[in-house]
Amino acid sequence: MFKDSKLIVPSLIIGVSLILSSFVNSYFTSEQKSENLPTIQTSVNSTMLTKEDAAEYLRLSVSELDDIINKDIDRKQNTSSVYDTYQFIPYANLNGKLIFTKTNLDQWIDYNTGKK
Repeated sequence: MFKDSKLIVPSLIIGVSLILSSFVNSYFTSEQKSENLPTIQTSVNSTMLTKEDAAEYLRLSVSELDDIINKDIDRKQNTSSVYDTYQFIPYANLNGKLIFTKTNLDQWIDYNTGKK
């Protein structure tokens, strides 16, 4: 019984400090997240592009770019899990928004025009 009572106080101290540190961490982390989030520039001079900017960069309409993306999705489902990196148009889906990079788009163009 004496051994158990020695462990109660340190256990309470550790438990309370863990709870307090998680509250402090979540408070400061949420403030820093909103301050440090990178903003996506919508000009074509940016290396990160929205779908609209990517369409402009590729000199396509947004609907033409959507068609390419949808065809690629269908082709991916019908191919094996192994394929060349730039066989399909490269983009990232971040919370429902498609993000492209100029470098990857240039490499996709090179791959698909035979300049591999």
